[in-house]
Amino acid sequence: LSPARFSHLRVQAEARARGERADTEPQLAEIYAELAARLDWNPVGRKLAEELELALERESLTAVPRIREWVQAARAAGKRIAFISDMYLRAEFVRELLARQQLARPEDLVLVSCEERVTKSHGTLFDRMLARLVLLPREVLHVGDHAHSDGEVPQAKGLRILVVRETQL
Repeated sequence: LSPARFSHLRVQAEARARGERADTEPQLAEIYAELAARLDWNPVGRKLAEELELALERESLTAVPRIREWVQAARAAGKRIAFISDMYLRAEFVRELLARQQLARPEDLVLVSCEERVTKSHGTLFDRMLARLVLLPREVLHVGDHAHSDGEVPQAKGLRILVVRETQL
């Protein structure tokens, strides 16, 4: 496959997998199951392609310097840190990426919608976070870059919010 064709099929597979789970993000394995069915891959080929995507994620992702500074400042002020995301990557993998960027620590909560089967966009991932941290909404400052999922939704739930646009390096 050409890179352009693969990209197109990968996007379609994610959309189909998401359609199977209207309540949440699909897991990467579910996306690759869709892709494998479309491309007639055997289980070994499917797993290899999935692992290649994870390797590219490891190589490509980097922290936004200003956000790293904010996390460090919050830690210095004694604040608890949680990372939550609507995405298809597993929490363990996200934690690994965050730790490599000196962001996450073992005590930090990491929640992703594909595992929790709830989303920020519907507000239910915020409920899950609040329950796990045993916090009231007003005790949380949520920082994110999406106007709806990181702004309108948590604000409607009573969280303090900061919607940032500085997500580029």
